[in-house]
Amino acid sequence: MERQAFVNLCIQRAKQIQTIDEGILARAQEMEKQHIKGLDALHLACAEELKADYFLTCDDIILKRYKGLLKIQNPADFVIKFLRKESPDDSQN
Repeated sequence: MERQAFVNLCIQRAKQIQTIDEGILARAQEMEKQHIKGLDALHLACAEELKADYFLTCDDIILKRYKGLLKIQNPADFVIKFLRKESPDDSQN
C-alpha cells in the first residue's frame, strides 16, 4: 500500500507522462540485447523519448551496460554533484 501511494504521488507530480509506442518498444528491445532487463529497458527508452537529462538508478548492470544519450548516475553521486554545484566555492571566502 505504501509503495502504491508513493507511485501515485509521483504520477500526480509528473510534468510529463510518456505513452508507449512501437518506437519505444523497439528501442527497449535493442537495450535488452545489451542485457538490460525488460522493464528497465522500457523505462530507459521512455526517458530517451522524453529527452531526459539524467536517469538515476542503483542498478549496476544499467550503470555499466547502457549505451545511449542519457546520463546514467547513481542517485547518491547525482546528489553529491548537485550539492557541489550549489555550494559556494570555499576558496573565494
